Amino acid sequence: MKKILFSLIAAAFCLSASAWGPRGHSTIASLADRHLKPGVKKQIENYLGREIPFFSVWMDEFRDDPAYAFSTHAHSFPVDGNYKYAPVEGTLDALQLLDQAMAVVKDRKNQTDSAVVVNLKFIIHLVGDIHCPGHVKYTTIKTGFKVIPYKGETEQVSYHSVWDDQIITRRCECLSPEELARNFDLLSKKEVAAIQEGSPLEWAEENAGENYVIYDMAKPGDVLFKPFYNPAWPIVQKQCTRGGLRLAKILNECFSK
Repeated sequence: MKKILFSLIAAAFCLSASAWGPRGHSTIASLADRHLKPGVKKQIENYLGREIPFFSVWMDEFRDDPAYAFSTHAHSFPVDGNYKYAPVEGTLDALQLLDQAMAVVKDRKNQTDSAVVVNLKFIIHLVGDIHCPGHVKYTTIKTGFKVIPYKGETEQVSYHSVWDDQIITRRCECLSPEELARNFDLLSKKEVAAIQEGSPLEWAEENAGENYVIYDMAKPGDVLFKPFYNPAWPIVQKQCTRGGLRLAKILNECFSK
């Protein structure tokens, strides 16, 4: 695949988002930041000018910019009936863009600084995306439906958005992403190493194979309440923790070469 080379856009804002939403993406990036090697952290911050959580939703914020229109649909990945990755010819997905971004960063000595910066931002966001249960494109499961997100409310929202944002926001509204990351970061070194094993492809297929069950947890038009949110929360916590630890692994490997 051809490497993606684009100029740096200097500003980044957190006004809207998809795929985990700002709180989820920032939590994942904050957890990853806790596991970066000191030398790697310094290199990354020299490129970005800030810590990685600041750019956790950059890819969402600039998806409508003409320069980044190619990435609009590259926040999810398709799987077949056996939950195996099934890329669609001519369509850029999250796994493909992540692979390209990692290649650019690993080859940074031969790249412009602006190319490294943009692709770093892709990596920071996309590792979170491939761990989001709502960002698996299943071919055999109906996923595009709406629900009422909480008892007593009347406005319907997409079930997708419930997994992107509603669960983590409603459960942890009083905690910052940094506090969430600190509370998720309670595993032993052995447990962390086990989670970090494998590749982005394997992690994406793990997400698809384990978390299709979210479509057994709600149906079109359902009114969600504690019987939904209580079992949903451990899935969100597990996937955010995995995403953060694995983002750290990728960044440590990219900058250790």
